[in-house]
Amino acid sequence: MKRLYLMLMLTFLSSPLFSQTDSSSGSFNPGFRSYQVDFTSIIFINTLTTCFDYDLFTDGKYGSAGLRAGVDYYSIGDVGGGTRNGSPCTDIDLLTRATLSNGILRVDVYGGFCSHNTSKGDYESGIYMKFGLEIKARVYKDYVGFIGKIGTTKAGYGGIGIFIGYGK
Repeated sequence: MKRLYLMLMLTFLSSPLFSQTDSSSGSFNPGFRSYQVDFTSIIFINTLTTCFDYDLFTDGKYGSAGLRAGVDYYSIGDVGGGTRNGSPCTDIDLLTRATLSNGILRVDVYGGFCSHNTSKGDYESGIYMKFGLEIKARVYKDYVGFIGKIGTTKAGYGGIGIFIGYGK
């Protein structure tokens, strides 16, 4: 009798009447998100980046979260024509990423670790934390658009420029 009661309760509680699925929550859905090459510049800072984004979670509509692997090459100039902060620098990144996108605009917030390599100066090469923000506006399909970015690692960088790539 106890088994029958237990089976009936489980059947009743698992019926569609009592099941609660949250359509607003994300789901584990790994897959390719995007690849891009971008160039940004602002006053004395020039940045060239290539990166690959891989989604781990998506909400099915506007947001996703995943990983970013990439390489940043940037040069930080000085008023006198030289460079500063150990520039030029190369960062090899492995970052976590959160993305919001509506098809035209895309915002990426990321953080993680980078292998920071400098060519000279009083800044040392090494493994450092890295954080950043990118805002992209697509101009031609998923392939070309404008980008604004700011980031920080051992030396800060950022700028406004263009991106070329492919992605969702």
